[in-house]
Amino acid sequence: MNRTLRRRELLKAGMAGLTLAVAGGRRGNASPAIKDTVRFAFIGVGGRGTGLLRALLNRPEVQVAAICDIDEDHLNRALRLVEEARGNTPAG
Repeated sequence: MNRTLRRRELLKAGMAGLTLAVAGGRRGNASPAIKDTVRFAFIGVGGRGTGLLRALLNRPEVQVAAICDIDEDHLNRALRLVEEARGNTPAG
């Protein structure tokens, strides 16, 4: 049976992968050496997007490169969060 992947299923799979990338990666009590910076761009920073942004800002290896949202209030809130957390403002 040929099944088309629906948008919601694709987003769920992406969120699961992002959750594993953010929350996982640590085994036992050992903390991995931070060698690389991971750059993220956010498209849509409503409630869920802002929650993911806040979670990623807790990770020192994460850099937010750009944020996009059609709601200017959401965009400005997200830009302020990054400015407060990192001291720089990403492209918006």
